[in-house]
Amino acid sequence: MHKNFKAVFLAAAMVGGVLIAGAPAATAATAATAATAATAATAQNVSVAPSAAKPVPHPVIADYNGRKINLAEGWQGAQTCTELPGGAVHCYDTFEQADADTARFMAARAGSKDVAKYTAPSRKQTGGSGVARAGKVQDCSADYWCIYDGPNYSGPHLQFFDPGTKELSDWGFRDRASSLYRIVVNYPLNYGGAHLIDYRSWPVADRDISFISSEEDRPNLSWLAYPGGGNWDNKADAVKVWRG
Repeated sequence: MHKNFKAVFLAAAMVGGVLIAGAPAATAATAATAATAATAATAQNVSVAPSAAKPVPHPVIADYNGRKINLAEGWQGAQTCTELPGGAVHCYDTFEQADADTARFMAARAGSKDVAKYTAPSRKQTGGSGVARAGKVQDCSADYWCIYDGPNYSGPHLQFFDPGTKELSDWGFRDRASSLYRIVVNYPLNYGGAHLIDYRSWPVADRDISFISSEEDRPNLSWLAYPGGGNWDNKADAVKVWRG
């Protein structure tokens, strides 16, 4: 009897050991299954818990005064940052520096020596509408989409050219846009348009507002109504540009 009891005890212990030893494997399998489900849900644009799927930042690295800076961490004194066609990003202390560099780049890209053609429009070129409410010309290179930190085209600003969605947190500019400007000068056909996008948490839909005119003169985004109340000042999380 004693021997049989001992055998039964050992058998029970072995079974228990297998069950206990199997617990971590089951936990790992459960975690793997949850991760797979979260990935699948994300791929299908289904809302998942924040801990299961976090957005991956893609900081924008810009050339500024001979060094590289991460715009997501701050502009380090730069006043204008320009996305040149092709994706390179340059930042400058003044808009005049930015416009001159952009004009040279655009002229070279077009195989033209007429650099002046690609500089920002003057008051005469815009028939007087190029004068901001504060009494200055908008600091915005021709054919670019420009968003500004302050109203009346004031403060640090971004200039976008290439199509695509620009996540403003990557540019250090989320919830900062207070005015917007663009004028078509050299690309009268297929000049496209832009959206400002404000991301909202599910189940509330994202908000967006479109701009499609050849000249968009928006000195104060607080004048534009926001869906559900309020205005568009300091609301933009992204800018989506399209051409054609």
